Amino acid sequence: MARSVLLLGSSGGGTATLGHTDAVDVITTIHLELLKLRGCSGISRAIFVSLCDGSGFDCIHEDHWLPSKESRRGPLASLYTVGFGTSTQHTQGQLQVENVCTGPLTYINYLAKNLDDQLAQIIRDDDGFPSAIISISSSTVIHDSSLKACSELNPPVAGSGGTSLSNIASAFDLRIIGNSGGSVASTTITKAKGWAQGLSNEWGVAYDDSYEPEGFAKSAPSQSNNQPIPSLKSILEAALPSFLVLCIANFALDSFGGVAKEHTSIDRFRGDEDIIRFVLRCIVPGTICCILAATSRNTDTKSDQSTLIQTSTLAGILSSAAAFHGMGDSMGGGAMAGLVAGSTVPKSLNYASILCRRYNVTATMTNCILGGGVGIVIGLGMHISGLSFALSLLTGMIRQTIRFEILAVPDIELSSIEKVLPYLLVKVVCPVITLLQNVFENVASLGALSSTLFDVQGHCSETFLPIPIGLGFFSGCVFVYGSKVGWYHSAFLPLILLEMDSSGEASLLGAMDQCTLVMICAGICSANLLSRPKKTQDRAGDGQSSLARQALKTNLCCGDFIEAAYPSMEKSKLINVSAYIAAGIASEILVQRRVYSSAYFPLPLAIWISNDRFGMALSCGVAFICSLCGTLLANMFDGNSTS
Repeated sequence: MARSVLLLGSSGGGTATLGHTDAVDVITTIHLELLKLRGCSGISRAIFVSLCDGSGFDCIHEDHWLPSKESRRGPLASLYTVGFGTSTQHTQGQLQVENVCTGPLTYINYLAKNLDDQLAQIIRDDDGFPSAIISISSSTVIHDSSLKACSELNPPVAGSGGTSLSNIASAFDLRIIGNSGGSVASTTITKAKGWAQGLSNEWGVAYDDSYEPEGFAKSAPSQSNNQPIPSLKSILEAALPSFLVLCIANFALDSFGGVAKEHTSIDRFRGDEDIIRFVLRCIVPGTICCILAATSRNTDTKSDQSTLIQTSTLAGILSSAAAFHGMGDSMGGGAMAGLVAGSTVPKSLNYASILCRRYNVTATMTNCILGGGVGIVIGLGMHISGLSFALSLLTGMIRQTIRFEILAVPDIELSSIEKVLPYLLVKVVCPVITLLQNVFENVASLGALSSTLFDVQGHCSETFLPIPIGLGFFSGCVFVYGSKVGWYHSAFLPLILLEMDSSGEASLLGAMDQCTLVMICAGICSANLLSRPKKTQDRAGDGQSSLARQALKTNLCCGDFIEAAYPSMEKSKLINVSAYIAAGIASEILVQRRVYSSAYFPLPLAIWISNDRFGMALSCGVAFICSLCGTLLANMFDGNSTS
């Protein structure tokens, strides 16, 4: 009998996943990859809720998403299903996804929960279904009935959405397999291939990545031009892989460039190295963001992608270069300018194409205008308006504020039109920030306060402000709390990327991300493997252990899947308190030593790229050991520590 898969999910809590806004494409792409497994019939049942505005669920208040027939609150959402209703067909690889309803989120979730109750009965009546579960940021509140029914069969679970997978493993004791975990800056096809490979290993069957199922038909979404458009914040987060690689490249250039110069006789090496450094730090980030913004916000499925990429590349290069016009490459960043420029590319191409057709411009000349002229016009527009320069200045201010640096204000004269916006920013915003910094410095210089509240020894100069003792501890606690309530994707990750864009190196917030979230989760998961909580020792399944093993491996080797610690923190006050203490102490070390690094790296690499390797290693060790010890104690006395 062919194996069939159940898909439960939503468009996701965060907004850093590329392609999460097109529900039909998500479901059909996963189905296609599952068909490449020998003996698998793909997705036979699915319930999927997607927000219509392309945003994430993390910042939605509980009253705006809990299932309700009467309240009808929350943002607009759509419910997609497979295998329910008479209009849905699923035969020999063919799949049709049905858009059941569009309406307020609370009502859509009410409908989804009713379908889930029906699904639970189907699972109990149909022996052998499902053979596996694909969970994509699924809610254990909405899918409680079906997951309870599945827990009796103990099928393997693959998917994304760290919080969701952690809750499924903890509450229903289902096994997490393969590369399941977080999905920051990932694409649908990347995740689908990973899950298919995980099920291949679990079932012991072949996975033919090159196989194209015959008779497979993707159901085309109606009104495709009305697909949700991802926000600029979501697109910035999707650029994370490029920022991480650029961070390593800049670090390697700074570390080994001087050594290379001492052993070469080429006089122009220094000039070439400076050019490479300028391109990596100033041009590449903004250009990448511009291309991502243009391709992600393009709603015309029939448009020429090659023309779109040409135009966005030109616009990104010019906008990024304009962002550093008249100031040093370490004072600002080009990412925001690239995002703004890229978001204007699709509509600009559309308008230009209409004009070319209206005035009977030849095909060759039309391509020249669209592929080259539009990008040049957008880039020059960003420069002449001064928007690129102003956004670059704003990025630099954000970085200097995060790192407690004294604000460096460039001298701007109102000599041309492109200087108007930067001039206003410098003359209006900068004096306010400078005044606040001066007041702060004066307070810190008072004799009594300087010795008791500030660590000024060796850390204050013409560049840095004194840092209050305890600020790092407070920041670490905010990081832990914020990651639970949806602040990570809405605030923390965008700030990390802007700090990296502005400096061309690792970031202070990135180091806090690694220590306060990644290493603490690793410590909690290690303790759960060493000493299983008493209340889970009698369970027949392997959900808790599989979650801990998967999360420990992912955290130490990939710097991700921090949500695996949340179920343990919610169940035990002692684990929760130890996590906050570990985060506070580790962050205090990072802040006082001004340590820069990043998550999403293997632990040795995260330490190696740091500007203070000892400080980074010390902070990681403190976070890991404190959370490990707290969890071991809690697991020994979990009856007293469970909240």
